[in-house]
Amino acid sequence: MCSIAAGTPVWFDQLDGRERSALRPGAPPTLDPRPDVLVVGGGVQGLATAMACRELGLGRVQLIERDRLVAGPSGSAAGALCPDAHLDVEGHAFVEFARASLARYAALADEAGPELRLRWLDWLVAGAGKDSAVARLPGVQRVDADEVRRLVPGLGIETPGLLLPRGQAHVNPQRLAAVLAGRGGEVATGVEYLGLGVTGGRAETVHTSLGDIHPGAVVLATGVAPTGLLPIAQLRVKGHLAATRPSAISLPVALAAPGATVTPLEDGRLLVGGDRTPDDGSADVDPAAIGAFHAELGRLLPGAAGRGFSHAWSCARPATADRLPVVDRAPGLDNVWVTAGHHTTGVLLAAATGHALASWIATGVAPAQAAQFRLPRP
Repeated sequence: MCSIAAGTPVWFDQLDGRERSALRPGAPPTLDPRPDVLVVGGGVQGLATAMACRELGLGRVQLIERDRLVAGPSGSAAGALCPDAHLDVEGHAFVEFARASLARYAALADEAGPELRLRWLDWLVAGAGKDSAVARLPGVQRVDADEVRRLVPGLGIETPGLLLPRGQAHVNPQRLAAVLAGRGGEVATGVEYLGLGVTGGRAETVHTSLGDIHPGAVVLATGVAPTGLLPIAQLRVKGHLAATRPSAISLPVALAAPGATVTPLEDGRLLVGGDRTPDDGSADVDPAAIGAFHAELGRLLPGAAGRGFSHAWSCARPATADRLPVVDRAPGLDNVWVTAGHHTTGVLLAAATGHALASWIATGVAPAQAAQFRLPRP
């Protein structure tokens, strides 16, 4: 573990030059002063919303980001698209929304072709418990010890009755961002959001570092919503991820265990993660967390223990007090919508969130499928 790229997600190293350039489009000399929709925030949530607004024909769509695209949590995320594993905690409505999001990603991958390599993966879930509702989902099966040994030769844990959700997926979140950016209208980086100018319950002006914009509708997709905008506590939860060096020996399924999640990547690496700690305000990588990942990888897959890590990084994930995201119209503002606090599910839910927000803007009707993410909570 002596030559780790500490603090650097592995995703950027997997991109080609065109994809890297797409994440830094830069800013035009002047911004469109009156777009029909302005999206603030260049993470996957914002980019997916901009694309959906274009798809629904909402006119001129503009997105601004103060840094490069996906410079925040979604660009450092694990990229797991595994709706079914969320059933026991977040419930059926959440899983249905996440499944709809995965279906939209699948359609995008079909349209984009080699530009977006969505990888379909089965997930082997340990520790779900015999009463787990996940086992009752269509397409999920319990697998006995013999089947586990066939799926993952050399698995280092003896856990009877593991669950196998099929038809899940994985994506490089920075590659996904590059694809979304090409479909999101005018996308500008290096432009900072400075606040709203409100008159009579409408945001008439958005102040930016390149001057004022007067949009028809505004979507704030900044991870953590601006202070005072939402009547719910917002926080950040720190997490780490690490990627092994490539190997010709591949893991045929992703493995989710109580101590860590191990995901095979397209270049032969294994991605390891799963910790959650209070945000300490630092992006520094905690060597103890990475050491714990290495130990857990050795416990789960003894044959992979010698690979060592090539990359290790951390990010502060935006969350809410109840751990559900907010997808809602901003209180008291007729033309401002917010998507915030997605914690570990921002990439998973982005495609469905973007479509829900675009539909809401187009019709004026709040989409029923996103009702669980509105405020106040039941």
